[in-house]
Amino acid sequence: MMGDLFSAIGGTPDAVLDFITTQLLDPIAVYSETGEALYLSSAFLDHVQLLGSNFFADFADKTSINLAELWQRSIAGHSASFLLYEEKVQCSLQFFPQRKLMFVLAKLPEAEGIARNQRERTGIEAKWAAFARHSLNLFLEADETGKIIYSTPAIEQVLGYDVNQALGYYLLDLIHPQDINDFDLIYRLWLNGIEPAKRGIECRWKTAANDWVYLYVQRLRVNVDSGKPRMMLTAYNITDRKLLEAELQASEQKFRSLVLNMPGAAFRCDGSYTMGYISEGIQDVSGYLSSDFINDRTRSFLSIVHPEDVELIESSIEAAMQDNHANILEYRIVHADGSIRWMSEHRQGVFHNGNLLWFDGILLDISDRKRAEAQLQQSKAMNHAMMQSMMESTPDLVMRLSSAGEILSIYSDRYSDHKLDAIAPFPYLSQDKVGHHLNEFLPHPLSEQCMIYVDRALKTGEIQVEFRIPNSDRMGEARITVIGKNEVLAIVREITEHRRVR
Repeated sequence: MMGDLFSAIGGTPDAVLDFITTQLLDPIAVYSETGEALYLSSAFLDHVQLLGSNFFADFADKTSINLAELWQRSIAGHSASFLLYEEKVQCSLQFFPQRKLMFVLAKLPEAEGIARNQRERTGIEAKWAAFARHSLNLFLEADETGKIIYSTPAIEQVLGYDVNQALGYYLLDLIHPQDINDFDLIYRLWLNGIEPAKRGIECRWKTAANDWVYLYVQRLRVNVDSGKPRMMLTAYNITDRKLLEAELQASEQKFRSLVLNMPGAAFRCDGSYTMGYISEGIQDVSGYLSSDFINDRTRSFLSIVHPEDVELIESSIEAAMQDNHANILEYRIVHADGSIRWMSEHRQGVFHNGNLLWFDGILLDISDRKRAEAQLQQSKAMNHAMMQSMMESTPDLVMRLSSAGEILSIYSDRYSDHKLDAIAPFPYLSQDKVGHHLNEFLPHPLSEQCMIYVDRALKTGEIQVEFRIPNSDRMGEARITVIGKNEVLAIVREITEHRRVR
């Protein structure tokens, strides 16, 4: 019907809305120039029971006045009105010539209107009182001093007091001492009609059993009765929520303490290793701020993983999505200072209906452990080589050499003064020669040949060669074994007599 009204006006509905928007809640009806109904408000229908099709048909049996004559009188610009229902309802006509619309306003006599409003108000108050009595929320009314003058039965369930017992109590007598100042302040603001930034307040209330429960309290309205302010409050129990919040806060505190004191970093990331969270410990591990990695703000985490180990992580992600099991990985990262650090990652995926939500994990710096393992492996290799050599024959000389020919350590030498004369090209190698190059003690051809053997051993793992001692008719044998990334163990013995025996 409102659409018909808009069509009658033409264009947008703004024109008619500008005219009647302040009256839409009033008992008003709109008709075309010929009397066809275009709009009837709900309030109009409450006052006048109509079918709502045509003005003349609707009102013909409700009044004895000549409606057609009254209609034309209004169109001509004169005032026009008539009474209905034994003069209980007055209808006034107002013609809108610009759009050829007739507005009919129904109005009750003042006394009848007051009585009707009073009945409506009484009905609303009765509904409100029934709602308050049966609500699980607590409703309280207090005066300007905070004295309780009304309470709903819910006070027994919320605080344990009988309704009659609560009347006469003062609100501040029920508030926890630590919450009194905050509650008193907001109560004074409410009494003076001031709305604070927060609409309500959370505070502890004393129960009949002398326990404390948390209530969330709001103001409903301020009534004035004989000039005395009255405050209506509503409250509900939030103790369970506060206990959960306290537990959550304690849990978060424990987590923060754990993260701050753990020797590494905790993280949460998605399937592409984009960090949603990573603790500040990552700075000690990688040299970069934790904020650098959040949502790849400055750099991605994978960007600092050693290029040779990125595939390892990507493969582990695919495996984790298939078996949903925890993973432990060891891989290298490139520290901000350029050094290589070893990481041990303990990671667990969180899934929902088989879909990955995120990974939670921790990173531990195991660089020291890796170095210790490498040293242990080196020591084992060296011991193995020495034991093998000792089983075969007792060497004349055992020394550890770098790939560059530097003497790193001397473990054995059997050269004595009486042998020096017999083996003149070999100088006496004592511990003070450690840290020097072979070519400082050996003749150039021999030191050069030694370096060739060292290089060959590093490539093949181990070599054994026989050589003639320069400027003599004596023979020597050298076994060179790899014991580290760039280190070898050289075991040398004279085999002249051995060769003669053979």
